[in-house]
Amino acid sequence: MHPSVKALDQKIITLKEEAALAIDTLKKVLKTRLDLVNRRAEKMAELIDDKSKETSDLDMRRANYKTTKEEYEQTRDLYEEMKLQQKPQREHLNSDQKTVTRVE
Repeated sequence: MHPSVKALDQKIITLKEEAALAIDTLKKVLKTRLDLVNRRAEKMAELIDDKSKETSDLDMRRANYKTTKEEYEQTRDLYEEMKLQQKPQREHLNSDQKTVTRVE
């Protein structure tokens, strides 16, 4: 196998590994944030069901809702940003795979 083909193969492998690591990291971050949002949503549901709370609880629910909404929006924005960051890598991997021809 020609050295340049070997180098391109190694580059493809490295890029795939880096992309896989980035995807795994993103999944972990998003799962953690989603779990946090779900826990906060459950707490909010419990607070809403309890109608005997005083007015101060209403302020707390508003703050929890606002925080949860902001975290959801941040997580969504992070997810979209990571998708955009990974798009060139995916395109680069696809283009590298198309340009490499194996000679046996």
